[in-house]
Amino acid sequence: MKKTLLLLIIFLGLTLVSCRKGEDDPAFSLRSRKARVEGKWRILEGKVIITEVNFSNFTRNNDSYILKPTSYEYTFLGVNNIIYTASGFYSLNLDCSKEGEFILKERAGSYIFESEGNWNFNTKSGNKKSKEYLNLSIKHTTKGTSTGVLFNQGDINFNYHIKELRNKRMVLEAQGDVYVDVKNGIEISHTGYYVFIHD
Repeated sequence: MKKTLLLLIIFLGLTLVSCRKGEDDPAFSLRSRKARVEGKWRILEGKVIITEVNFSNFTRNNDSYILKPTSYEYTFLGVNNIIYTASGFYSLNLDCSKEGEFILKERAGSYIFESEGNWNFNTKSGNKKSKEYLNLSIKHTTKGTSTGVLFNQGDINFNYHIKELRNKRMVLEAQGDVYVDVKNGIEISHTGYYVFIHD
């Protein structure tokens, strides 16, 4: 009996660990993955790097943002390695409903962006597990435009790898998503890392 119980515990332990989607997810949760995404989230910390390569004049610019709950620090590495810095107010809030809708509010300095849309998980494809990515699609904007903000990668449809998803903490990351403007010879890559906590 003890041997059977021990084997059952080992089997369940291995099953629970193998079912984790994000690398830092809890080993066991009584709440579904969808239920853990639901709720009001606010930024705790983050980092965004935007690299722009202009092939027509052979220049490369790097913008780096360190995000905090109420501020950002900006570093710009431009031509001839000249460094510019700035800082200002920052806030990022993401409210996800169980019906698959979201409200996004982001403010950087005097720039405000507010939008609403739909969220869902990815389906399994290739080496991606199902529910490993959070897909967000903006349906309409109530303030600002989608091109001047940090979280949505300047797009209305954007995806984030869910590195960690707990009841009170969510970590999202994007690895070098690239936008190519063939007409103007510009390539822009966006790398983002966001730690959210429940409001």
